[in-house]
Formats: sequence, structure tokens, C-alpha cells
Amino acid sequence: MKYLLNSFLSLILLSGCQQFVGEICPDGRTVVVTLELQPEQPAAKARATDENTIQDVNLYLYGNGQSYHFYATGASHQIDIAPGTYSIHAAVNQHKDLGELPYSALINYRTDAPQEGTLTMYGYAYQKLDLTTKVIQVSVKRNAAKIAYNITVAPDKEIEILSVQLCSMPNKDYLICEEQMDLTDPSYGFYDSEVRTLPEGAKSASGLFYMLSNRRGENSTIKDQKQKNAENAPENASFFRIRGRSGENKIVDYIVYLGANNTSDFNVWPNEAHTYNITLSGDNETDTRISSYTLDITDWWPRKYNVPDNDYGGLDIYVTNKSDYTFTGTLKVMKGDGEKFAAGDGGWNFGPDVELYIPQRGGQRYDLRYAPSLVKKGVNSQVQYQVVVNDNAGESTKFNFACEFANMVQAYFTTGTGSVTVSGELAKAAGTNYVLAYCYEDGCTFTAVDGNGYAFDGWYADQAYTQLLSASASYMYAPTKAKSSIYAKFALEKQPKVEISCNQQNKNSTYMYNKNTVTMTVTDYSGPVTIKATCAAGGLFTSTTSFSKTVVSGQSFTLDPIVFVPTAVGNISYTLDVTTSTGIKIGSKTVTNNIVATKLTPKISISYDSNTRQTSYKPAYTSTYVYWFGYKTVIARVAFTPALDYPAPIESAQLLKIQLYPTFRAYEITGAEDTSSGQWAPVERTINSPSISGHEFAPINTTYADAQGISYTLTSVSNMTGLDAKNPLLAPYTEGDTILLLPFTESEAIAAKMMDRTFIKYFFNKPTLLPSQISVSNSYPKNDLQIVTDIKLINITNNL
Repeated sequence: MKYLLNSFLSLILLSGCQQFVGEICPDGRTVVVTLELQPEQPAAKARATDENTIQDVNLYLYGNGQSYHFYATGASHQIDIAPGTYSIHAAVNQHKDLGELPYSALINYRTDAPQEGTLTMYGYAYQKLDLTTKVIQVSVKRNAAKIAYNITVAPDKEIEILSVQLCSMPNKDYLICEEQMDLTDPSYGFYDSEVRTLPEGAKSASGLFYMLSNRRGENSTIKDQKQKNAENAPENASFFRIRGRSGENKIVDYIVYLGANNTSDFNVWPNEAHTYNITLSGDNETDTRISSYTLDITDWWPRKYNVPDNDYGGLDIYVTNKSDYTFTGTLKVMKGDGEKFAAGDGGWNFGPDVELYIPQRGGQRYDLRYAPSLVKKGVNSQVQYQVVVNDNAGESTKFNFACEFANMVQAYFTTGTGSVTVSGELAKAAGTNYVLAYCYEDGCTFTAVDGNGYAFDGWYADQAYTQLLSASASYMYAPTKAKSSIYAKFALEKQPKVEISCNQQNKNSTYMYNKNTVTMTVTDYSGPVTIKATCAAGGLFTSTTSFSKTVVSGQSFTLDPIVFVPTAVGNISYTLDVTTSTGIKIGSKTVTNNIVATKLTPKISISYDSNTRQTSYKPAYTSTYVYWFGYKTVIARVAFTPALDYPAPIESAQLLKIQLYPTFRAYEITGAEDTSSGQWAPVERTINSPSISGHEFAPINTTYADAQGISYTLTSVSNMTGLDAKNPLLAPYTEGDTILLLPFTESEAIAAKMMDRTFIKYFFNKPTLLPSQISVSNSYPKNDLQIVTDIKLINITNNL
């Protein structure tokens, strides 16, 4: 006969499971059992996830080493099974036939995380089935835990709840979790829920999450709920992340860990229902469960109405970050000409959407630029832009800015003449010689006003007054570009007269002074004037060239002497101009003189350089030791006559090259002799054909500056080498400034080591050098100086 097996799957909270092994009836008889699936408590209303619905069941019966598996969907099913005692296991809502599983596989089977729809469940019973069995009651429990949250903001806090997320939930867990009491296996990974965003301005949030068991253990060191934070939590522990906004620009993350208590426990068990009532009472990061970042973004522009490509703005970004979030940013132009707006950090990025670098911490600055060619009212005169900062969790913070722009027109006039006013402008500024107005493309009106003896003489587009715009004193100017200038010309009502006389003391020679004392009389004008001397070419001034005087009409005055230095030959001119304080020329005089080249004659002096002390010795019949002296260098000095008054322009120019060719004699000391005068003299022996190199005189390449005080080295014994040269010296040899004191003996000469030296003496023809002994050539390429090179006219002094 058939028996009814009613699998009554009641949903209750269980705390443990046991394994039972039953008995199978040995005679092979079977019982027909009807399995009806019925939830213990129907759901009160439909949910996205129904906690009570049973859609399918995988039923496993184990007894006497045998196993049975049934998969059923729907409300009523009949199964045939042999009578006996069984351990009965129900895997509910797997939504698939799990197939035959031995008990060892069933206890290691891992179920997936709950999805929307139904919850997986597991139930167990141990029961004997015989012909009298009508109903088998198997109690099942959910594999998931129900996590409810009720979040509110304390009444006195300005915090907006942005989103709620449940993080670090297991992807899989054991179907029969009581059989596995160790920590949840992390090898299958963890996942975070969707981010549940709330309406703008939300002050409360409620909802449910379902998750598999996450057994992370306990931390007995935690004594206060503020210590239940990331630092003390076990790895992979589950937690709420509640995002909020404090004020306008501070994003706060509140981290609340799950567990059986508010302190040490981090376990989430299956089929448990947890309700978390959370109150957000502040944003103080000293509570380590709270992390936050604050975005401070400000802009600045120099004025109320800014001029395109003239006034530049700035965008300052500062991030105070006590979290691990990173950021990206965008600047979006919401109004205005976005293609002409740019942000730059070392280079300009134009466009209505510009990516911004947002540091994780610290500051970043961008320059801002707006560059339309012309500002038009209501079209591109206002720029509204928005900076959007996104963190890597998807939260956006927006900052809105606006800036006004206008065209700038500068109306210039000469100081001390008339003046200019403006009307119809957006804003204005003024200086001593200009009026500045800000306006749109329709422009504004400038009015020129006579004054200080000057009358208006036209509006011009250029400073040189060549492009007339309007002859009317009131001029409505409409700009055609963002920055423009116009010029008001004023002229004297009566033209002054100026008489200039010059009293000159001139040399009229290059690089010499021409002095001019100027006397001047101005009529029909009283007031400040400027007198300025200028030379276009051919000369320079060594005195003051600009004089400021306050004149009285009809009264004469005299200037300090003007010193002019001609630097070229021929008719050389300079000009004296007289202008008023407004720059209007009222008088002028040109001074012209015929200039000749200055003739420079060199003067050359040849001598030994200072002597150097040699060896000491004691002359005969004396008790005092003395030194004898010798020379090592021949030098020349050059000077030019006459001396130039102002040689600075040509001081470094090469003027002359002078080459000297003396004869020389080389000899040595062989002893001493009696001169029959009671004194003794050294005995000299000429060295024939001496092989001495380096005895030639170096050329003299002289500039004017060198010639006025620098000596030239012609030769030095340090440059001489040769087989016959024994420590050479230049003759004569002296004691002090005279020849050696005598008596002088051979032994004394030996003691003085004069016999160990080679002496070289140079000779020039006297009183006049021979042409073969000197050559002089002009090195100066210009015609503003005459350099004398005729040796008959050059004074050469030979002191050798």
C-alpha cells in the first residue's frame, strides 16, 4: 500500500546538526510515500527575496550504507522507498538537481550566496519509515543570515546619508555548516553588495541584506565598541559602509562591523536575524570607525569684469584625506564659450570638458583662461563652470563657479594737456594719462575735455595720430576685439617760439671733447620744458643730455655745458630739441662741426726689468758679504701722444704691431784682472756661435689702453735654452745699481759663482735704430684715428 510521507519543512532557528545512520528493511519491500512541500509560515507579502518560499528540494536518505536521492519541485510528489531507519537531509532551493551524492560529498557541498528570489535552506531528520508512517517532519533553516539596518542622523548634526553597502560577504559556504565549525573558507572569495544610494538630503535609511554565514571569530582584546574597527577586525570580516556628506564638501565613511555583539564578536551565523540600529552622531575621525575626506575647491579672478586673455584666474584644489580613496576630476563649462575656456598646469587645455588631476592628498593649482575674441552681452559674457570630483567608489562632489567678462577700452591722452571722461560703461578706472572702461560689444562714450592751454584735436586709433577715428570731442566707441586702445590728441592753443644760441669750445678731433654752452629764450609759453640733446650717428655725449626747466616767457636761461665726443670724421651733427611736459615739440637746433681724425704718435722705451739678487760673496780685504745682481727680462713701454680725452670706445682696439730685431753677444766669466787702477775687473770670454734659442724679442701688439701703462715682455731668460747656456743672465751684472765693487779676484768670482753663468747682452744702433732693427705696422682698420708708423717720427729710447 502507499504511505504518505509529508515532508513538513518548518523554518526555525536551529543551533546544531548530527549525523545518524539508520537501518534498511531486509525483505526488499517498499513503501510509497507522498512528499508535500509546505512552508511553515507563508510570507505576509512578496519581497525581492522571499524568506519562506520553497521552490524545490534535493532529498537525501542514508541508511545501512545505502543512499537515496530524490529531486522534487511543485507541491506534491510520490516516492517509493524501502522501509527502514534513515538520516534524512533536505537541500532546499538549490534550483537544480544535485544528483547522487554520498554523505561525505554532501557534508562538503558549498552553496552559493543568496540571490534575489528565494533563500537556500537545509534541514535534517532521523526517522524510521514503515507501513504505518504517514508524515515525516523535517525542519529546515536558511543558509543565509538576515541583516536589517535602521540608520538615522542625530537631530543636531548636518549629515546627509548618501549610500549604504554591505561589504566582505562570502561567495560560498557549506550547505551543512554545523558540520564545519571552523572559520569560513576564504578561498572562494568575498564580494560587496550593490551600493544603495539614497535620495538627496536623506536623514535616514532602512533595508535588508541576506548573506551566507561568515564566521570570523572573536577578538577578546576589544573592550569598547569604538575599538571594533578595521585595525582590530579579523581579515575578511563583514561590515556596513555607510557614506555620508557633512556640510557641502566633506565625504564621510562610517564602518560598522557585524557580529553577535558590539565589541569582540565578528561572527555571522546562518538563519540568524540581526537588526542594526545605527545613529550617525558626528564626523570626528578620532573615532577610528570613521574615515573621511574633505574637498576644498575655490576659484579667483582679479576683478569683477575680467578681460579675455588679459586677466587670468586660478583654481585651487586641496584634499584633506583620512581615507584610502583616490580621485578623478573634470571641469565642465555650463554656460559661455566652452571652446575658449582653458585650464592649465604648465600648458593650456581648452574645451568645455577638461580633465583635472586631483591629488589623493594635498594641493593642486590650475590657471584659468578665457579667450573669446570679443565679449558679447548675454552670449559669452558670463562663464559658469562646474568642477566634478569623483572618488573611486563612485561618489561625486560638485562645485559651481561663475565669472563675468567684458571688453576693455583704454583711452589715452598726454599728461598735462586736456582730460577724458567716459559714460555708459560697466566699470572704469583712471590714471594720469588714461581712462579705462569695461563694456560689451555695444561700447561706451568717451568725451575729450580741453584744459591747461590745450584744445582737443581728434580721436585716433594709433599713438602716432595717423589714423583719425573722430573729430568730435564726444565719441561712442564700439570695440571689435576684447582689448583695444584709442588716443585723444590735444594741441596748444598758441605755438611758442624758442631762440637757441651756442657758445662752443671745440677741438673737432675724434675722441676729443667739444664743449657747448647753450643759452635759450622761450616766448609765448610759461611752464615746464625738456631740452634733450641727441646724436643719430658719429658721436656720443659724456655729460647730461636731458634738462628739465620751468621757463617764464621772455626770460633767458643757460644750460650746463654739453660735452660731445666725435667718434667719426666729416660733418658730424647733434640736435637740441625742446618739448613741453606733454611731449609737444616747440623748438629745435642742429649743431654741426667738421671733425678730423686724431693723429696718435707712439713713444717706445726699451729697458731691462728690475734686477734680481744672485749669490753673496766677500770682496778682498773686506769683512762684509755682499750680493751681486743680474737681469732676467727685457721689457718695452709704449705711450701715445696726444692723450685722448675720451678713449673708451677704442681702448680695446688693436692699434700697432712693433717688432724689434737687436743683435746680441753671449759670453762667460773666466777670471779677474788688474786694471792698473788698484781695482780688479772680470775677464770675459765671448762664446762664438752660441746655440741659444728663445733669445728673440716678442712682438709688441698694443692697444690704447695697454699703451698707457702696461709693459710688454720682449724676452726672458726663462725662455732660453741651449748647449752653451749655463743658467743665463742678461748683462750687465751689478752690485746694487752699479758695477761690482773691486778689488775682485778670481777666487771671489768663483765664490760668487759668476764663472758658472752665461751672460747675454743686447745691442741696438745708437742714437737711432737702424731700419733693419725695427718694424712698425698699423693694426687699426678704421679712419677715425691716424696712427704714425714712420720710425723717423717715432721716439724710441734704448736703455739696454
